Amino acid sequence: RIALLAPFSGDFGEAGREIANGAAIALFEAPENAAEIIAFDTNADAAKTREALEHAVGARADLVIGPLFGANAAAVAPDLEAANLIALTFSNDGSIAGPRIAVMGRAVQAEATRIIRQAAADGAHTIAVFGKADPVGLAAAAQAEREAAATTGLAVRPILYAADASYTDIARNVKRLIDAGGRDLARASNAERLEAQLNAAPDPAETLTRLAAGRVGPERDLLQDLAGLYGQMTQGGANRPSALNAVVARYRTAGGLGSGGVDAVLLTIGGAELSTVAPMFQLYDADTAGVRLLGLSNWSEMDPARARELHGGRFPAEPYSDAFDIKYEAAFGAAPSELAGVAYDAVKLALASSGAGAARPTPMAALAAAGDVQGARGLVRISTVGIALRPLEVLEMQATGLLPIDPARIVDPARPPLTAPPRPAGS
Repeated sequence: RIALLAPFSGDFGEAGREIANGAAIALFEAPENAAEIIAFDTNADAAKTREALEHAVGARADLVIGPLFGANAAAVAPDLEAANLIALTFSNDGSIAGPRIAVMGRAVQAEATRIIRQAAADGAHTIAVFGKADPVGLAAAAQAEREAAATTGLAVRPILYAADASYTDIARNVKRLIDAGGRDLARASNAERLEAQLNAAPDPAETLTRLAAGRVGPERDLLQDLAGLYGQMTQGGANRPSALNAVVARYRTAGGLGSGGVDAVLLTIGGAELSTVAPMFQLYDADTAGVRLLGLSNWSEMDPARARELHGGRFPAEPYSDAFDIKYEAAFGAAPSELAGVAYDAVKLALASSGAGAARPTPMAALAAAGDVQGARGLVRISTVGIALRPLEVLEMQATGLLPIDPARIVDPARPPLTAPPRPAGS
């Protein structure tokens, strides 16, 4: 018995109806399952959410789907504990996930983990997290620091500004981040690390080519030139030590890699603010300094042809499937919202964890043990820390469109990287 807590009245009534529709489709597709859904109106209000939960407990619900807002879900966590119930909330706020609350929305923690691990695999060794000191920025910074703690050779620099910070102050922070004042100091250290890495490499040219693939702008060109130089010298009869010495000397002359030790910047902002702040990195020559911009899935809302300030930047995105859209439109005569898809996913997970002999009420462990289920857009599962995980691909923003960089796969923030990336040059 599933209790659906959603706002069926008030300002968010339409969202509640979308949620109910998505849940109904999931239940309709499982006629062999004896589960039932009982809906309770929360009016998107904390007090009414608590009342709705009381009614759900009285109705002997085995699992709660909802409420809409994370703050309301967090407020009833003690009530969930007292009733021994789990709630699958529609929130994106992964920070509220816990023993009694699973977050079904697109949690920042999952997206930040995906793009940070990709950047590290591409050779980034220092990643700045730049944005507002809001729930998204704080969550991304905290997850980045957890990734750094679990990954050898990866460092993180959180730079979060107050919500009322002026654009002058934000620009000043960008300039400090990209400032090349420390380049001379870093150059010798970077060159030493590159030399050590190439000395240890079976094929220095291949290593240089791989490093180049993970860089942008002049930095990529420099590494490609060095790979060509090494190949030309060895093919011309020079021995390995002589060729390596020439490569490192050219590297030192060119100024080394990066600027101030930062290889990438994860921007946690979106919308109009992203369109205002991202050009500041262009203004201070981030790409010339070899600093790549990274983002979250909200970049998919940007028009690649117009978002010139993001060209060369990378972000995670869930591959889009229209199968759910087709089913929803056939049933309800309109395109579904994202919330309808999340409700569909939540019911699918609930049903997958409610087989014969399953514990009642449904425990969090049963939801996690259900593994991958087919959701609205693709596979979805619940991590052991209560966050919905979906396959995320990594895309690069280019003038001609979005370039696939890494195929879609599920990355669990609760699990450390399978292997730590090699410590790259400039680290």
